[in-house]
Amino acid sequence: MNDLIFKANNEPWEKDEGATGFEWLSRDKKEVQKYVDDPWCGFIIPASLWLEFFKGLEKIYHPENEKKIPKILPLYFIAGSLDPIGSKTVGIKSMISRLERYGIKDVSYKFYNDARHEPFNEINRDEVVNDLINWLDSHI
Repeated sequence: MNDLIFKANNEPWEKDEGATGFEWLSRDKKEVQKYVDDPWCGFIIPASLWLEFFKGLEKIYHPENEKKIPKILPLYFIAGSLDPIGSKTVGIKSMISRLERYGIKDVSYKFYNDARHEPFNEINRDEVVNDLINWLDSHI
């Protein structure tokens, strides 16, 4: 089950020297190694958890629930342009379009070139943090 869900994420980097299978998380090799070394990360996820996870996603993404999001709630999305989980920004763009169709007016986003799944653990993390702080400062 884990291979079915995660294996393809790392295909672009699987031939990299010293590949761990988790290069899809970040370009920062030290951060990837911290993930690999952490006993709470990278473990086999039981099928029962996946079942509950996908049930939850089905509820979250149901149009009736999405329409409940307050129209005045400012939202800020960040993603790496090479994040396989977000389909390299396609999934995020789709979410933004849906939210705007529901009438949410203040939807902002920033895609980081060549960044992967964990922008806060990327080689340009300072830029990511500064952008978030600037967005928060302009919305608080």
